[in-house]
Amino acid sequence: MKNDYSKVIPQEVIDKVKAKLLECHTELKPYCVELSDARREELPRLGSRNTGKVSSITTEMNVAPEYAPPMFSLEEVNKDFKVLSELSTVSLSINNLQRMVDDTVIVAGSEAFDACMDYYSSVKRFAVKNDPKAQAIFERVSPLFARPEQRKANKEKKAAAKDAEKK
Repeated sequence: MKNDYSKVIPQEVIDKVKAKLLECHTELKPYCVELSDARREELPRLGSRNTGKVSSITTEMNVAPEYAPPMFSLEEVNKDFKVLSELSTVSLSINNLQRMVDDTVIVAGSEAFDACMDYYSSVKRFAVKNDPKAQAIFERVSPLFARPEQRKANKEKKAAAKDAEKK
């Protein structure tokens, strides 16, 4: 079996990372917003192409504010642009970290899953050969592989058996 990931992250490192993430969340929360899915869909997206446009036009607004429509405040536009500029770099760092963590979770999870599937197959082979220990393990883990409708039927059978025992 191929093993691309063979590390154990010390609990101390996990604890430190969680504490720092909580600290970042706590520090930024008063300044950030949380949008509903519907609201996210409504708002225009600012991609990398448009960031340059926003930067240039914000500069022009500050140079010639007399052309700004009367319904908005140049001060508010400048605040928004400052937050955009500052949080964009933070967002990039978070996205890079998330990608790295997700990639590691994918590889480690894939390897753990493959190993579990190999173990299950081995247990199943021994159970078919009437090995009592393998049969007991197989009985405990085989419901994990049942389809949802099979799981429901198994639960109903177990409930009926418990009811019968009580009587």
